[in-house]
Order: sequence, then C-alpha cells, then structure tokens
Amino acid sequence: MKKGDLIKFKDQHRHAGLFGTITCDPYNKPIWGDHPDDIEIASMIKVMFGPGFGERSGKVQAFRCAQLSRIASVVR
Repeated sequence: MKKGDLIKFKDQHRHAGLFGTITCDPYNKPIWGDHPDDIEIASMIKVMFGPGFGERSGKVQAFRCAQLSRIASVVR
C-alpha cells in the first residue's frame, strides 16, 4: 500500500464495502505504553474516507499498516 492507492474495506470490518484513499506513504511513529520505558515504533499510514462514511467522509484517519492490511485491500 502506498500514497494514492484506492482501498476497499473488507466484509468483516464495520465499514464493509466502503472505499478510501491512502494519503501518504507508510511512516514510522513512536507509540508509548503504560510504562515510561514501554515504547514501540509502529509503521503507520493515513487514509481519507470516501463517500458512504457519513460525517467522516473526506476525513483522514491514521491506521497501523498491519491493521489496515487485515481490514482493507488495494483495488486494482
């Protein structure tokens, strides 16, 4: 998945059958846990929601790359 790709959310996700557009290439982001020494570097990607998302249409949300690859796929 890369910037500009059109994605379709899969059936098992609450947004089944809806589309979005990836707005940036994957990037790394530090994520802190409950303990100050508990830090993880997560690969993130941002998606702009397409029509059908109601009030969220046109808004951008960040997802972990691993999560997005489970709940959506690139439309070819």
